[in-house]
Amino acid sequence: MKTLLCSLVAAVFCTVSAVAKVAPLFKYKGKIFDDADLPPALQQSLFEVKKQYHTHVTRMIEAHIVDEYIRQEAKKSKVSEDEMKAKLIKEKAVGDKEAKAWYDKNKKLVGGQNFDGLKEQIKRVLRMQQKELANQELLGKAQKLGKFKLLLPEPVAPVIKIAHQGFPRKGASTPKVRIVEFADYQCPHCKHASNSLKQVVKKFAKNVELVYVDFPVNRSGISGLVAEGAYCALEQKRFWDFHYLAFSKQQSLSKDSPEQFAKDLKLNLGKFKSCMSSGKGKKMVARGTKEGERIGVNGTPSIFINGQRFFGYDQNELEKAIKKLL
Repeated sequence: MKTLLCSLVAAVFCTVSAVAKVAPLFKYKGKIFDDADLPPALQQSLFEVKKQYHTHVTRMIEAHIVDEYIRQEAKKSKVSEDEMKAKLIKEKAVGDKEAKAWYDKNKKLVGGQNFDGLKEQIKRVLRMQQKELANQELLGKAQKLGKFKLLLPEPVAPVIKIAHQGFPRKGASTPKVRIVEFADYQCPHCKHASNSLKQVVKKFAKNVELVYVDFPVNRSGISGLVAEGAYCALEQKRFWDFHYLAFSKQQSLSKDSPEQFAKDLKLNLGKFKSCMSSGKGKKMVARGTKEGERIGVNGTPSIFINGQRFFGYDQNELEKAIKKLL
């Protein structure tokens, strides 16, 4: 069995090494096509499939390495593998108290759902987290002991040319790094992303430019109306004030919000109403949505750094990615 597993891992490495190079995908009418010949949305979809594949294979290999470590330790201690596993992976009891503590800390993430209805689900998640942490600790020991190093190459996101001209922007006028964000004003994750990006642009003001593109996914239609209002605020050079105000009021957004925000910001209300009725904002929102669909955006927030998709919106991770480009 051990030999078979090792052979399987070796075969996976060989296959991935071959795929890591730019390999042709298909031949059509005498022309050979590879990733770069595909439309942007398809390039992005293909990259996401490769990324999922990389994640799954990495987990398989890491699990195998942990199993090997447990076997070696069991052999050294002259006990069964099950005994050694129980000794190394100690699971703490997860009760109502632990589940409630997690719930109280993460109420915003569960959208105000009742604790009793989520209690058992939270317990399962906490047990899974415990097991994952224990496995990662063992993996670290195995890496140190056996000098394990993953050779599986990370898939590289395609560089996509985004038609960002005319959309709101802030930061460096001649940026070394351009961040394009597609977002929705009613998306909770977008609110967090907005805060992270605000701090990032502030920190790297001389080198980073942020471009914001609306991509309303909420079916209520309110996100689109607020987005139209933001573009009308842009006409009065107050886009970012409107933008951050909208996110700060996310829980209470309604069809009346655009005009209320205009009043709160003391915009010229006549001009603002005229802009809203003219359809200018609606056209910009539609343009942003169309561009997002063209390049494969299928959810929010979607962040691109110098044309490459960045997964997540954690401020520290964003800063790491930017520093690599400076």
